[in-house]
Amino acid sequence: MGEDVLDDPGAGEIATLLADIAERAAADRRDPVLGEAARLLDRAARECARADRFLGGFLPQVVRHLRTALGLLRQARQELMDRQVDHGGAPVAR
Repeated sequence: MGEDVLDDPGAGEIATLLADIAERAAADRRDPVLGEAARLLDRAARECARADRFLGGFLPQVVRHLRTALGLLRQARQELMDRQVDHGGAPVAR
């Protein structure tokens, strides 16, 4: 009563969100690090979409695609953290 309900997106919704973020990041063609992060985010989005297609079916396939997406997200985060340090920003806690 009166509390906000937490949104719990599924793999398909996460795939859409990641694809949107990747598209916006790729729009800045001047920064190669941002471009690499965008490519990794796009790949993660595709893995989430694949996991979504297998939901209700073969669970090991869903898990494999989600784990691959997680690995790609970690790589993208690392690229961006390295970029921040290279540009004189304070490193972010991992």
